[in-house]
Amino acid sequence: MYPFWNHGPDHGRSEVDQVRADMKRRAKETEEVTRNIVQHGLALVPLDKVHILPSQETLSRDIRRQRQEALVGQKEVDHFANTITGEKFLRVKEDDFLLFAASTDLDILRRSRHWFADGTFKVTPKKHDQLYTITCSSA
Repeated sequence: MYPFWNHGPDHGRSEVDQVRADMKRRAKETEEVTRNIVQHGLALVPLDKVHILPSQETLSRDIRRQRQEALVGQKEVDHFANTITGEKFLRVKEDDFLLFAASTDLDILRRSRHWFADGTFKVTPKKHDQLYTITCSSA
């Protein structure tokens, strides 16, 4: 038995996919405003293929994700080695583990009676699985 297909082929899908790939590339390689990248990409899609595109909100989200993934690579991590006042901030740097804490932050944690910890898997740099934070009340 042959499978039953109830829709025609997606003519134009490859054109749309190419435009989306170009938008993601521009997001990684340029500092263009997200809105400009989306508008430029939309202008490249023929009118009879626009219906294949996802919403502008989805395209913008894709661009933000591309930028987020490209934001913190190993070279960029060194940029965060010190605070803006020059205090050591990057305490541990391993292939799969980064620990950031300024001495003043550690002093505040030492004096605090209550710590609050939270982890997320949704917002993490490439090559990392989880972002885990420890905060406290400094009063």
